[in-house]
Amino acid sequence: MKRRILPRGFWVYTGLLLLAVLALYPVQVTVLENTVEQYGMELPVSAQLLAVVNLVVPFLLGLIGILVGQKWAPKLGLRSLVYEKLDWNRSVADDFKRALPIALLGGAGVGLLILGFDWWMAPVLPDVFTFRIQAPGAWEFILELLYGGVAEELMLRFGFMTAMVYLFTRFGRAKSTLPYALAIFISAFLFALGHYSATASVTEMTNIVWFRMLFLNGIGGLLFGWLYYRYHLEAAIVAHMSTHVAMNLVMLGLAAFTR
Repeated sequence: MKRRILPRGFWVYTGLLLLAVLALYPVQVTVLENTVEQYGMELPVSAQLLAVVNLVVPFLLGLIGILVGQKWAPKLGLRSLVYEKLDWNRSVADDFKRALPIALLGGAGVGLLILGFDWWMAPVLPDVFTFRIQAPGAWEFILELLYGGVAEELMLRFGFMTAMVYLFTRFGRAKSTLPYALAIFISAFLFALGHYSATASVTEMTNIVWFRMLFLNGIGGLLFGWLYYRYHLEAAIVAHMSTHVAMNLVMLGLAAFTR
C-alpha cells in the first residue's frame, strides 16, 4: 500500500484547527471596531479584512504544531489517539477511557481554582477580574472549547512541547524523564505568558496581575503537559476543555440561582 504524504490524522486536526481559528473572527472584528471607536484610529483596510489577516498567524502556528507532532511525537513515546486510530489502525477506546476521569476532574479542578482565586483575591485584583455572576455567552463558550481546547493544545503541547523533548533528547526515546519534565515546565510557562496580550488589553500589568496570569495559566499548562506525557494529546485536550466547561457551568448555575 502506498504511504500517504499527509496522514488522516493531519486532516482531522487541521480541520479542527481551522474551525477554532475561524471562531476567533467575530471577536477580532469586535476588538478592532472597539479600538477604532475608542481611540479614533483609522485602519488602512476594513476591520473585517484585517481580522482575517490576524487569523493567519495562529493558523500557521497550529499547522506547524501538527506537523512537528506527527513527525517527532511517535519517536519520543508521545501519543495521539487520532493518529493511532486513523493511520495505524490501532484500538484506542480503552486508552481514551483510562485517561478520561483524570482529564475531566483535573481540568475541572483548574477551572474551579481560577474562579476561587478571583473570588478570594477580589480585594486586590482589578475590577475586570472581579468575580461577577453572569451567564456565559454561547459563542464565547464555543470559542473557549475550540481555540483553547484544540488550537492551543496543538500549538503548545503537540508542537512546542514535542519539539522541546526532541531537542533535549536529540532524537529517539529519552533515557530519563528529565527532558519531558523540562519540556512540560517550559511549555507551561510559554502557555501562561501567551495570555499576556489578552490580559494587557483589559488591565494594567501590575505585580498581582502578572502573578495571576502566570500562576493560574501555569498550573493549567503543567496539568495539560503532564497528561500529554502520561497519556496522550487527547487527554490534554479534554482537560483543557473541561476547565472551560467547569467555569461556565459554575457561572451558569450561580446566575440561575441568583435570579
